[in-house]
Amino acid sequence: MKTKCTFFVLFLLMTTGISNAREITFPSLLPPLTEQQASINAEYLLEALRPRPDVKKFFSDPDKARQSLFIQLKNLPHANYELPCHLSAKPESILNFSLPQLIRAYLLLDGLKTGGLTEQMGKVVTSYKKGSQYETGGIGLAENGQLVFEQIASDQFVKTADVLSGYKLPKKDSDRPHIFYFHSHPRLEKTALPGPSWDTSFAQGMEASIYYDIGQALSRAQRNGDSHQLLISDMGNKRFNLVYYAAEKVKLPENPDPFLYCYKLKGFHIVNLAIWRY
Repeated sequence: MKTKCTFFVLFLLMTTGISNAREITFPSLLPPLTEQQASINAEYLLEALRPRPDVKKFFSDPDKARQSLFIQLKNLPHANYELPCHLSAKPESILNFSLPQLIRAYLLLDGLKTGGLTEQMGKVVTSYKKGSQYETGGIGLAENGQLVFEQIASDQFVKTADVLSGYKLPKKDSDRPHIFYFHSHPRLEKTALPGPSWDTSFAQGMEASIYYDIGQALSRAQRNGDSHQLLISDMGNKRFNLVYYAAEKVKLPENPDPFLYCYKLKGFHIVNLAIWRY
């Protein structure tokens, strides 16, 4: 009987919405449809938060925390870019974020405000060398409660055209415990590319591959349970735009229409975390 009760309590914790969460626990950091990699990352995030009592205090009232992050964002400068379907990256979009997504947004904004992350992100932006075939990127880790960006050279893949290819994290690194993935968009011919790439015209297999940012996030979420991504875009004049987007695994129809792109975005959230100087 005790075993059944324990399982029921765990089930309630895993399925309870953020508005009822008063404590950051391992189950509260899991996506609704979890997989092994999501569990590994949730455990890693929980351990990373141990030296951060400010995070626990900030999220003691999750609804208040949402509003606080929204107010911080709406007073910052933002880049404009087009997104598919119903998506919006405006500050109010953070009001729909889950607890694991909100915590990552908080850690990022806190690090940017204190200056610890602006230098790291500036290095990511400036590490791209003109004429390089691939974008730069890597994984976000934690050391002593602070975010650390580990740059990793892109895996090699076939270019689809004689233009800059995207970024593909090597498989051995994508399986490591992490807080998020990240990659950068350089300025091309003095043109900034602040938003994630996407293409609704591609069939399921192609769109959810390495060639488009949003499709890659959806693919990772279906495989890993969830996916957390950062896009750092060079805006020129020692400035960068930061976008955080996350996807959760969704239960697709038995015979999904491969072109039903908007349905696949059901578990997808995105917010622009503003333009910063480095």
